[in-house]
Amino acid sequence: MIKTGLAFSLFIFFTVSGALASEVKRDPTRPLIDTGRTVTSAAVKTDTAPAPKKNQLKGIILNNNHRKAIIDGQLVAVGHRINGFVVHQINAQKVVLRSGSTYKTLTLSPSVKTINKQG
Repeated sequence: MIKTGLAFSLFIFFTVSGALASEVKRDPTRPLIDTGRTVTSAAVKTDTAPAPKKNQLKGIILNNNHRKAIIDGQLVAVGHRINGFVVHQINAQKVVLRSGSTYKTLTLSPSVKTINKQG
């Protein structure tokens, strides 16, 4: 009787522990509702930052007859080269770049304040 009870207890123990061990572990962050959608590689974001835009006008400096502009973090004047263009003209609100017969106008954002410094 003891052997039968012991054998039965061992049978129950191994059956229950086997069922628990074979249970699939669920990701706790996974939604409870399965939408059936799969994530494609195009939808996965990467850690690489997008390339910064070229020819971004950040500021214009007018001091008497000297006109300079800040483009992509570089201080340039008329005649200087930047990103394959030559600085053609600098005004109070815009800079004109030239590359051969192609002209590109860069304008300041309206949020940039104009400060005229005389001296």
